[in-house]
Parts: sequence; C-alpha cells; structure tokens
Amino acid sequence: MALATAALASVTAARGQALLTVSPPRPPGALTDAPPEARRALVVGAADYRTLPRLELRPSLDARDTDNLLRFQLGFQARNILTLADIAPYKPPTHANIAIEAERLIAATTPDSSVVLYFSGHGVRYRDEDYLLPIDAVSAEPEEAADNGIPLGDILRRLDARRPRSVLVLLDGSRKLPGMGGPSALKVGPTTAVLYASGSGELSRDGSTNDFNNGVFTRYLLDALNPNAENAANPKGEVTFTLLRAYLQQRVGQYVNNAYAGAKQTPDGFSAAPSATIAKLNQ
Repeated sequence: MALATAALASVTAARGQALLTVSPPRPPGALTDAPPEARRALVVGAADYRTLPRLELRPSLDARDTDNLLRFQLGFQARNILTLADIAPYKPPTHANIAIEAERLIAATTPDSSVVLYFSGHGVRYRDEDYLLPIDAVSAEPEEAADNGIPLGDILRRLDARRPRSVLVLLDGSRKLPGMGGPSALKVGPTTAVLYASGSGELSRDGSTNDFNNGVFTRYLLDALNPNAENAANPKGEVTFTLLRAYLQQRVGQYVNNAYAGAKQTPDGFSAAPSATIAKLNQ
C-alpha cells in the first residue's frame, strides 16, 4: 500500500513546465466534444469493505451502470473506461488497484481528452484533503486518512497538469462521516467540475428496491445524462453544469424527502465555469 501511495503522490516535471506557460486557459469542453478515442474514465464502486461498514452491492451496481452509460450513451470506448467494483467481471477496488488505475488514467490524458472520475463508496476529509477509501481501508478516522485512502486532490492536480479538455468528478458518498462536514477545500483546474451526492452533513441514500437498485444520486445522474431516458435533463440539447446540478438537487431532494420521511439530501458541487456544457445529448 505504501508503494501505491508513493506512486500516486509523485508529480512529474511536466507539471512544473505547464505552470510556466503564458497561454490563457481554454474554457472546458463537453465530454462529447472529445474524439471517442480521447474520452477516458475511472469508475470505482467500493461496497464490500473488509473492516469498515459494508455497503451491500449498491456502489458496485452504481459503477457498472455508470460504465454502461459512458459506453453506450456518451460514446466512450470500452478500453478507455477503467472500472473497479465488487462484482464480476471487474477487479476489486483495493488501494493498490485504485492507485494503479489512477496512474493509467493520468498517463493517458492529453489536451484532447475529456475525463470522468466517478467514485461510489466511503470517503473522509483530513486537513483540507478529500480521500477515497478503498475496500481494504482499515480505518475511516480522519487522522489516518493518508495511510488508508487515495488523495483525490492529488489525482485532480495531476490531471490538470495534463491540460485536458474537461474533467467531470462525480462522488456518491455520504458527507456525514467523520471529517466530511463543511465545504470542500478541493482546488480544481479551470476545466474541472465536481459534483457531490449530498450536502455537508447529509447522508447519501439508496433507492428503495421497489424503485431501483442504485444510490439515489447515481440513479438520477444516469437519467440526466441519458438522451433516451424519459427524465433526461435536456434530451434535445446541451446539459450545462448549472443545469445538471439543479436537476439533481430537485430530483434527488424530492425522492429522498418522500422515501425517507422528510430527510434531506441535496447534491452540490462547484465548477470554475458553471455555464459550461457537460454533455450534448443530441450528438
């Protein structure tokens, strides 16, 4: 695990060179603007935790369905979607596997790339850094995050150094765990957008088995970005970050309020360019 952490934390010399450029940052492009071969994703569904509370199968099903959305609706090539989940045919989302696949994603990212980073599972925040917890994490205590988790901010900083066309980060996890309250301190690049499944101090809920087998956030995310879904966010046009966030807040909030006796779940997030287009569903 220590070797995987060291590999993930390394910073290339190219990053320093990129920071010296005098050219202004370009506005983010839509995921669907990139050539199909340049659309890349890391999709992780961590459910079968060995020490931390297990999450049944929902995160793994979330990862599988997100993989399918990217492949069949948004034009990502199968070989460019790196998916880890606790169900066949995927590799398990251990610390080593997540670190390895994150390295592959970063290395393959170019200025032509549109990138999706999706994670469903446990997370923790410590000293202004968000950590994704793999299934072999032995603690969710914030003070032990660096030993157990994958530092999300480091992945995003290194992706930004590659100057991709766009990066969309989707995090389906509760923000009521130790250290996850309060606003995010993630520092993101000019082409990166981040969406959290819930607001500060809220749980990320699962759908009723009578309704669907996903987390509520992921279920409505899948609908929002699927041009063939009855509830697509904008089936005949562009889905901006602002539109997607508002759509998820309305749909997720309404479902959770009705299904969980008035409970609240308010997806939130941020983008340097909130009016930028996330996807063009009519392509």
